[in-house]
Amino acid sequence: MSRTDLSKTLDSARKKLLAERNSRGIWRGCLSSSPLATATALGALDKIDREKHAGRINRGLDRIADNQNGDGGWGDAPDCISNPAATVLCWSVLDLRSDNRFENTKKEAEKWIVREMGGTSPEIIARAVEKAYGRDRTFSVPILAFAAIFGRLGKDGWKYVRQFPFELGLVPHRLLKWMRLPVVSYALPAMLAIGITRDHHRSARWLPLKILRYALKPHAMKKLAAIQPGSGGFLEAIPLTAFCAASLASTGLADNPVIVKAEKFLVDSQRKDGSWPVDMDLATWLTTSATTALSKELARRDRDIVRSYILDTQRRDNDPLTQAAPGGWGWTDLPGGVPDADDTASALLALRELGPDGEEKRYSEAIEDGVRWLLGLRNRNGGWPTFCRGWGKLPFDRSCPDITAHAVSAIMLNKDTLDEKLSGEATRSVDLALDYLEETQSPDGWFVPLWFGNQNRHKGENPVYGASVVAKHLLSVCDEVPRTWRIIRPALEYLVEAKGERGWGGGEGLEPTVEETSVALESLAIASRHAERPTGTREAVAAGVAALVDMTNWGTCFKPAPVGLYFARLWYSEYLYPLIFATRSLTAAWDYE
Repeated sequence: MSRTDLSKTLDSARKKLLAERNSRGIWRGCLSSSPLATATALGALDKIDREKHAGRINRGLDRIADNQNGDGGWGDAPDCISNPAATVLCWSVLDLRSDNRFENTKKEAEKWIVREMGGTSPEIIARAVEKAYGRDRTFSVPILAFAAIFGRLGKDGWKYVRQFPFELGLVPHRLLKWMRLPVVSYALPAMLAIGITRDHHRSARWLPLKILRYALKPHAMKKLAAIQPGSGGFLEAIPLTAFCAASLASTGLADNPVIVKAEKFLVDSQRKDGSWPVDMDLATWLTTSATTALSKELARRDRDIVRSYILDTQRRDNDPLTQAAPGGWGWTDLPGGVPDADDTASALLALRELGPDGEEKRYSEAIEDGVRWLLGLRNRNGGWPTFCRGWGKLPFDRSCPDITAHAVSAIMLNKDTLDEKLSGEATRSVDLALDYLEETQSPDGWFVPLWFGNQNRHKGENPVYGASVVAKHLLSVCDEVPRTWRIIRPALEYLVEAKGERGWGGGEGLEPTVEETSVALESLAIASRHAERPTGTREAVAAGVAALVDMTNWGTCFKPAPVGLYFARLWYSEYLYPLIFATRSLTAAWDYE
């Protein structure tokens, strides 16, 4: 592949990415519509006021029917493989129209459920859904509660829904991590709302517990109201908000302020075609990612706009849901966003790329507060979780390699701006983080990432993405911390071996995508300037560039793939992911060729 082809493709990608900014000068993107999210939203609006929302419900049902897979089931997003969660939820709302319009759709769904889950009896459905999520009940309980509300679990459906201990949600937040809750930290709204609902429909038999829960319900509702953001959407997430609203509305609380706010959120977030996405947007994540992808391509005025946006979106108060301290960033600027390690690291790296440029004091304070926030989140095992330190061992709370490497890069690249005490703490934390990464690296060199996967790979894992992002972030600090090569080299060797004839997929032999080819190419391109690079690195870079030129038609076409994993491992694609990832990787190939 000639340098001319690389230049042409990169120039086209950069122009396209710059053109994707909105009127504010930032990137808001567009998450794929989701049959699963659409089904939950329709169910909530139906239970709140069927007559009032009849038009919205009918449009949403049309979208669900249109997105049914050929095998009769549904995936979390278009182009996704059918799965029990999405299929059960979509199947649950098909009777919201009484004209039998979706009778055939329902029959095909039931065939899928019988074939893939074993049958449509309540016992079989409950067992299959719980098996899909294991001991993590964050999503299995809401799914079964939803199915019970809409009669898919029979007349006594609530006996198949496990009781969420909503009374434990009233414990002071600092003690919650010791409660061994069956849900992850961000799922507190569901635990409260669905716990109250399940107790309403099937209360405890032990009289003291029955009395206790009855007495605590008003307090639980008060706490639920306190953690609900101004937008009405918990985490700005459609499924979580809809699960809470549908459950509480089924108890006769449709006029409760929590449900009224949730109703407005769901109405406002429905798309013109009648569908809903899993979340409103990833604006902060996309903006910081696009900033590092474009590097110096932004004009000074545009850099000032993005810098101000990032500084303005840093959290300055304790988060009401997770009680996270000030200093972090969330994935969006909307009120339901929650600060997390991945977005905080991305914001810190974007700020470093932009520099202070006249805002030295505010800039340095933001960097220091962000690094301190990250250091305070690190787990005892040396790794970084997403939201809450030491909460538990369930996914999205436990440490994970991709976020850990991202935090290491953000901390080390901003270390020169820290005072002596914070700098020393940063050095110690990075040493422990590298211990953690060495322990979690597979014998073949890859890592399992948290927020990205591949639906065609065993367990939905994406070792190519995991190896790529860990290697990339550690390469940014390898000159200062030579020890990182013990981790980087095996990861790069895996990437060289995992390359297919037309690029990279989520693992060996899988269909390549723009996203996965881009992240692998970026890491290998950065590594190509190092003498320690493994054999075959530069050849893999040349092949990766050629693959991206071909897949994107010289930077003009970027088809998104469902590689994103949302809360509770819901698949999604994001319109800007392939464009941002490709721009970043082609820039790396140009810079390091």
